[in-house]
Amino acid sequence: LAADFKEPFWQIENPFRDVSPTRLIRYTVDIQNKKLAIGNDQPKVLTTRLPEFPSIPRDISTRRHRYIYPLVARKKVNVNPKTSGLGGPVAAVAKIDSEDTTNNQYFSFEPYEFPGEAI
Repeated sequence: LAADFKEPFWQIENPFRDVSPTRLIRYTVDIQNKKLAIGNDQPKVLTTRLPEFPSIPRDISTRRHRYIYPLVARKKVNVNPKTSGLGGPVAAVAKIDSEDTTNNQYFSFEPYEFPGEAI
């Protein structure tokens, strides 16, 4: 995004028109064949609610973990990663279940509230 706005950022009709949408995807690595595992629901899309990508502590980053807590969009978004204009500020906290995405939980704030990094 350009930093030379002619009006306050919050008054721009669509300040995120050039931002590509994001998805949270879990990839599995086939270590024996030295490539990504494909098939059997791989890679697996965990959420399409435009997640930000939180850092994971180094001592658990390669271990199996079930839940991920990113900040996400306030509402469900149909994501086509080849388009832009669907980005925006995060306005919800998610509990993403990496084993069963039907168990994902979302807590949305008021339209004028924007959460910080989930801890």
